[in-house]
Amino acid sequence: MRFLTNISWCAQHGKGFGNPINEELHAKWLWECVEHLDSLAYQYSQQQLVVSITGFRGILHHWAGPERDYLWKVWDKAKIISVDHNPGHHQGCCWAIRMGLEACSKTGIDYMVHTAEDVVPHKGAIAKLLGKLEEGYDYAGMPWGHHNEYLNAQFFACRVESIVADFDQCKVDGDMHSERYLKSLFEGKRVWMEPSHYCYWHTHDYSEWKGFLEKVK
Repeated sequence: MRFLTNISWCAQHGKGFGNPINEELHAKWLWECVEHLDSLAYQYSQQQLVVSITGFRGILHHWAGPERDYLWKVWDKAKIISVDHNPGHHQGCCWAIRMGLEACSKTGIDYMVHTAEDVVPHKGAIAKLLGKLEEGYDYAGMPWGHHNEYLNAQFFACRVESIVADFDQCKVDGDMHSERYLKSLFEGKRVWMEPSHYCYWHTHDYSEWKGFLEKVK
């Protein structure tokens, strides 16, 4: 099975809705995420790691020192795709999804797993979601929203051909947030939801993230 794991990252070092984070720590966080996901490669036949970055003009535009060193470590393990602007929280998420989808469609990869540096999938979660795509589902993930009315955009797997032609990140703005947009894209398609509604951890706190990572090692 050939698939692409797409890691979303904002190079302007905002967490959540623009809260700043230390540049060096944020680059280290990305590197440790890439390192972890790369360590899972032995479980899969063909995994392509991609980091889709918003607000990124290139590694040499970051200060020389530990931050840049971590980015070179990332470059050594994963392909980097980027746009030089950061349009905001939901828009940035969808720009990252778009970059991953296009990378898949242009290189003949059928399945994409989308995640972010501050996400830790539960042990076996990636294989489980990919297995649902193999069964014929177009989206595999979790519901989102107070009433579970939308589709999760932080961590999910999808069949690329099911949405790549229609995906337009510029439609995400204001009330049309990323989870609502995904719901609209997969309307009428085969959608599988994790029954427990729980297959990953997410946090904006690096120390908490490290604790989650220890649980899956």
